[in-house]
Amino acid sequence: METYYSTQRPIGPGTYPKPEGNEVVEIHNFDGKTYCEELGREAWGYITYEQPLTPEQVSSYELTPEGVIWYPVTVSSRKHGGGLFVKSGMIVRSKVRPEDTHKETPKMQLKTRYFRTWEEAQRIMYALQSLDISTERVRGSATQGEVKVYINGEYILNFGDKIVLPGRGANPEDYYGDDIGGWRSSKPDSSFVLGLIWHPLDYVYHHSEKVCKALGITQEEWIEGNYWEESHGPQE
Repeated sequence: METYYSTQRPIGPGTYPKPEGNEVVEIHNFDGKTYCEELGREAWGYITYEQPLTPEQVSSYELTPEGVIWYPVTVSSRKHGGGLFVKSGMIVRSKVRPEDTHKETPKMQLKTRYFRTWEEAQRIMYALQSLDISTERVRGSATQGEVKVYINGEYILNFGDKIVLPGRGANPEDYYGDDIGGWRSSKPDSSFVLGLIWHPLDYVYHHSEKVCKALGITQEEWIEGNYWEESHGPQE
């Protein structure tokens, strides 16, 4: 059986498909639009069929399939001071893998990626927790700079820095690095630390290859392999 949620309207005549040979098992409307943990969002109700609908049927009637569980891993870093912090979070139910998220607070920047199993999320968390990412700002002149990034004390690469002249009344907390003639960086320490983790253009820059080299593992091990078991033994 397969369940689909109606997020646009209550389920009634004409609002759901009636495919031949695929019987409706149950229709249930809530009293009003209601948050559904199985879906991870609000819906008006749900309908259950004996067999899955086709993607075209789902799309035509604006139905949303019941989700499966995804486990988040969040990495964060301080805007002033850097460092890498790793934690899990609330599970998400979705038929497809949720997209990576990027957030920030006045003091931190954060990235989250979702994994299909808790064991995979644990393995990734352990690998990330073994990384000590540090940065060193280098100013070639008052208006030019770069940032050297190290993993576990080993030099990895340089990022270009963005040196600007803050305007009158600018908040000093929004700028970073040395003040040379009034010129400072507008890029926080955290942006260079997190730039190595789950970069959206990794297929261009290949930062993950450098991270894996520092960990002493292959990219296959980083993504799908048995790195956790080799480090900790089989899970109980």
